[in-house]
Amino acid sequence: MKKSITIALIYDFDGTLSPGNMQEYDFIPTVGMSSSDFWKETNKIASEQDADPILTYMSKMIHEAKFAGISLKKDSFRAYGAKVPLYSGVDKWFARMNAYAADRGIVIEHYINSSGLKEMIEGTPIAKEFKKIYACSFLYDVDGVAYWPAVAINYTNKTQFIFKISKGVESVYDSTLVNKYIPEEKRHIRFRHMIYIGDGTTDIPCMRLVKEQGGHSIAVYNPESVDDMRSCESLVKDRRVSYVCPADYTKGSNIDAVVKTIIDKIEIDTKLQKLMIQPIHKIIFATNNRHKLREVREILGGRYNLLTPNDCGIFEDIPEEQPTIEGNALQKARYIYEKTGCDCFADDTGLEVTALNGAPGVYSARYAGEKCNFQDNVDKLLRELSDKDVRTARFKTVIALIIGGKEFLFEGLVYGEIISEEIGVDGFGYDPIFRPDGFADTFAEMSSEQKNKISHRGIAVSKLAEFLTRDSE
Repeated sequence: MKKSITIALIYDFDGTLSPGNMQEYDFIPTVGMSSSDFWKETNKIASEQDADPILTYMSKMIHEAKFAGISLKKDSFRAYGAKVPLYSGVDKWFARMNAYAADRGIVIEHYINSSGLKEMIEGTPIAKEFKKIYACSFLYDVDGVAYWPAVAINYTNKTQFIFKISKGVESVYDSTLVNKYIPEEKRHIRFRHMIYIGDGTTDIPCMRLVKEQGGHSIAVYNPESVDDMRSCESLVKDRRVSYVCPADYTKGSNIDAVVKTIIDKIEIDTKLQKLMIQPIHKIIFATNNRHKLREVREILGGRYNLLTPNDCGIFEDIPEEQPTIEGNALQKARYIYEKTGCDCFADDTGLEVTALNGAPGVYSARYAGEKCNFQDNVDKLLRELSDKDVRTARFKTVIALIIGGKEFLFEGLVYGEIISEEIGVDGFGYDPIFRPDGFADTFAEMSSEQKNKISHRGIAVSKLAEFLTRDSE
């Protein structure tokens, strides 16, 4: 199965998805204050006591709620959050982006990274869209009433959550896994697969981090504010963000086009990455048969450097004494692995003819005797089928792979019939008398490219190649 690309869309909340600070829409009026007075007093306390502004506003909320006799339970916060307005198009944004990405084999995970309140965001109609909401939150007493800040996310420590998202660490408490070294290619979400959307100066550390690590940052502004637009445009000039867009999330809007284009770019970049020259892996193919070697090299391409037993100083005949095709493949692979200790694979192939009860089968290569050649085998088979009406047959290839000491089997089957005379000059073995089902030509009449797509060995080697590629990722 094709592995999906996972990307992260990470949003600030206040000023990004909503026009203003979430506390201003219901909470602050409920405690009998104006927004300007609330923030003025909060900033005054923080300045005079050299305190963190985020912790200060959270403390202020607790103080004012108690003074006004207002409940600070989670349900109350969520009720406040339900009244927070959203920018135009936000409600339909997530489903549209998810669908657009899915059509390109991409999965989007949406995250919030905000200095706003988690409990309020959980009350908004879009809360269900986020895999994780990283935001400020409170500790609650036995009665479920907020009494102290639990998480305070300010403008600089927000960056830690970018690393948590990258490494797949959802816990806010954790400080171990997030600091564990994980190579970029092994991370849950790579930085270049991140899109950070924020509303300006308060998100600069996060937007710049994502941008500098190869991801994409978008600064949004209130469409009704010229000052906000000019402030965001300066971020592009200072190379702190990649793009600037009005906070209009409707279909066909500027940000709609930008994010879709980034998704397209991620898809194309991933395809290009796969087309780049890959590391060449050495692996021993337990055969000195030049025909087999050529076929397998053509199917695997240039990503693998196939060595033969001769290349490794093994010149004796490799034993194949088992009564089954699977057994022979395993015996040959084990023989090479025991001799070299290197990753290796071996194949065994048999032609199984219905009228001959599956013969020549495991003895296909020596059907006419130990000293026979391919032509002797073909001649004997045609003689034995000369009076047979049923001429159906199948080729069967089994590949035994030993990698890291572990054994794996891959099978390829192709069905067809044995014709009455040899046709074609390409291929080898029984190819001139085997016509696969659904084709007018024998294997010997086909080009190597066409044969490799449908042949028993082609099918088995393709399974091997898919496994090796998946195992190396």
